[in-house]
Amino acid sequence: MRNRPFGVTLLAILAVISGILSICGGLGSFFSFGLGLVGSLLGIGDAAGLGSGLYGLIWGIVTIFLGIGLWNLHRWGWLGTIFFQAINLLYALLAIFTPPHVPWISAVISVIIIWYLTRPAVRAAFR
Repeated sequence: MRNRPFGVTLLAILAVISGILSICGGLGSFFSFGLGLVGSLLGIGDAAGLGSGLYGLIWGIVTIFLGIGLWNLHRWGWLGTIFFQAINLLYALLAIFTPPHVPWISAVISVIIIWYLTRPAVRAAFR
């Protein structure tokens, strides 16, 4: 059995918590704003609530899946986390030029996660 670095344990736990919160937020958005598919079809909801709710559900499931991959030191968990953090970094860098300029926090977090996961000792844990 390989030893899991403490930072990977922390990232895995935070990913699962984040995924659960994303699913809760997605469900809240889905039912509060969009009133679900039925509400959108009946004209008593909006498609934006439906779309953002589905996005939250899907993102939450993917995040939990990656957290489990990190926890179990699967290579796909490592690759997937780096991939999605790179996408998040790209999005944050593009959004940083629009008010309220908050995405820089997300960009810094993504850079730290990518940097940490690519350290030789951490990377070796996923082989």
